[in-house]
Amino acid sequence: MRKVDPQGVRDDFVDAVQGVQVLSVLVQDAPGAPRVVAELQLLSAAVLWEGFLTDLFVAYVNGDSKKFTQDLKDRITASVKAKFGETAAARTEIKLGKHLDRETVAGLLDPDGRNVAFGSAADVVESAQRRLPKEAADRFKALTPAERAAIDGWTAIRHFVAHRSQAAEDKMNEALAVPAIQPELRRGKNRVNSAGKYLAARIGRDTTRADVIFRLMSDLAARM
Repeated sequence: MRKVDPQGVRDDFVDAVQGVQVLSVLVQDAPGAPRVVAELQLLSAAVLWEGFLTDLFVAYVNGDSKKFTQDLKDRITASVKAKFGETAAARTEIKLGKHLDRETVAGLLDPDGRNVAFGSAADVVESAQRRLPKEAADRFKALTPAERAAIDGWTAIRHFVAHRSQAAEDKMNEALAVPAIQPELRRGKNRVNSAGKYLAARIGRDTTRADVIFRLMSDLAARM
């Protein structure tokens, strides 16, 4: 049974993000394009990030499923106990197998096929600790406060760009004002009303905030 290679998952994601970055070069001379393109790029890259996390979890569990199966058994048992009582839970036999193939892992991790839902970077780290083998879990645990804040920041921008709601705007501004987030991504005293303007703003002569985010996505992916 061929195992999914985590490095292949990382490489595919980095290549995809680089492809997203190229879009800004193609339309850089069009009026108003930088802000519009920056939003579309961020949305695309953030969606790729969500898929990357799901694929990476699948790869790690496919390689070593002991911790994942134990966590799943514990949660199933707790659910049965809560609904039907301790006696029913004690008599419920759960068979998951010792070695789970890719399709089985994907079905158990992501039963609806919508990517694993993580509300925050903290959720990603916590889930990794529960489900993944120690070496893999430690990669997520090693994320610094600034890196976790950046993940929450680009996730909040993604939700605002996708939904344009007041609640999403408030959440985005909250995430971009967190003290732990790196200075290049931290907003000033004024609220961010235009994600495109925020993302297209230049941090250096040839670097935008969007560039900082894309570079960080690739760097984190390489270490996870």
